[in-house]
Amino acid sequence: MKKFIFFIITIFILKLNLFCDIGETSWWIFKRPQPAKPKPLAIYGDLSGVFSNPAVCSTTAKKEFLFISELSGFVGDSFYSVLYNHPVSFGNLSFGIVYYDSGKETLYYMDGDEEKERTVSLQKDILGFICYGRKIKDDMFLGANLKFANSNIAELKSANAIAFDLGLIYLLKEKIKISFALNNVGASTKFLEEKESLPLSLYLAGGYSFVFPKNQNLNLAVEIPYFFKENRVVLGFGLEYMIKMFSVNFGYKFSDVETEGSMQFGFGISFIKNLNLNYTFVPAKYLSSSHKLSFSWKF
Repeated sequence: MKKFIFFIITIFILKLNLFCDIGETSWWIFKRPQPAKPKPLAIYGDLSGVFSNPAVCSTTAKKEFLFISELSGFVGDSFYSVLYNHPVSFGNLSFGIVYYDSGKETLYYMDGDEEKERTVSLQKDILGFICYGRKIKDDMFLGANLKFANSNIAELKSANAIAFDLGLIYLLKEKIKISFALNNVGASTKFLEEKESLPLSLYLAGGYSFVFPKNQNLNLAVEIPYFFKENRVVLGFGLEYMIKMFSVNFGYKFSDVETEGSMQFGFGISFIKNLNLNYTFVPAKYLSSSHKLSFSWKF
């Protein structure tokens, strides 16, 4: 009885902290990983684009290491991703780990007539994946992800999930990219009495790159993901201006979910030719704003 009461209280607090919306599926860790740049811009070779389309890993011919950190000051949660891409004779292989911790919380419950307390991590999620990508033609790239995840609620209940993604990137002429992917096809074990469905989605994005004199580029991108369980489309766009070693970016997402950050902006610096640092600020209407920082090295 004690554990049951404790778990119900935990779920209530967890829902309150995360502001989950009616109709929104669980297994948030499958949707949580995001690039430091606005998500639509990941089509331009950022390895974190494998979260949206696994074909991204086949668009580079170099080894790449990528680290992403995201912090929300008020809530106290933290999010980290580590990715590595390795070219092989038959294509590209990428590996990665994603970790999320919503922070500590002291919960109170009754054990008979005695009130007790316990400090726990409200939610801890971890996701690992392996990605394979291959360049089919000069203008076509294919990729697939295999993902494993574990979610632990209040150190009492946990579940596991397995899923795969399939993706295609097509170059239409020289400056236009089209991205298409089917994400999170899979299944999970039970948290309580029911299994939670994965956030199955179709992802479509396109981008156009303008090239100007003196090492200047302007990248424009649009994404149109469709989430089956929530039965909604979330249109988003991003733009990035690059001049020599500096870049600035801006993104906006037309979401009807008030707890989702709709706008983000940031900058990037290339210290050496293949060493990059990116920062993005995501203002929040509720809870706290997010700060994303990524470091990548191609070698």
